[in-house]
Amino acid sequence: MNEDHATPQRTDGPESPAPASDAEPTAETAPAPVSPGLAALVSGAAYVVLALLGFAYGIFGGFHQDWTVGSWPLPSLGLCVVLFGLVLGAGFGMGTKLGAVVPAAAWMIVTFVMSSKQSEGDLVIPGTTPGYVYIIGGMVAALLAIVLVPSRGAPGQWLTGQWLTGGGGDTRG
Repeated sequence: MNEDHATPQRTDGPESPAPASDAEPTAETAPAPVSPGLAALVSGAAYVVLALLGFAYGIFGGFHQDWTVGSWPLPSLGLCVVLFGLVLGAGFGMGTKLGAVVPAAAWMIVTFVMSSKQSEGDLVIPGTTPGYVYIIGGMVAALLAIVLVPSRGAPGQWLTGQWLTGGGGDTRG
């Protein structure tokens, strides 16, 4: 009597492949490469959307900044806080300071146009306390948010000119 003590083999389907290690991606798990043209198109569209958001918020804020709570311009302060969050969120969302500058610049353009007297005599943002709080406070909030967005490059890279050459060191020739 010859008994075989081998382990039984599964016959109900194909063998499952060995689990892939995290160090080497397989063809099935590797992400597909993104074309540079598509990445540029998506980034450009995102910046356009941020500019439109800045324009829309400038129009909204321009028409709502003149409210007061008693004699305090609290709605203007609230609009400045929301602008700070919008600019900071745009910068962090895009991962660049340019992402923060785009909605802030669009907001400033709309705000300055709405605060200047038109030929018809129309003035949306008047020279009152809430108007000044909205304009000056909004500019301070936007600039503070832009400053708080981290830069992509190394500190001082803009000063040493490393961004011009793509490397480190002297760029004088």
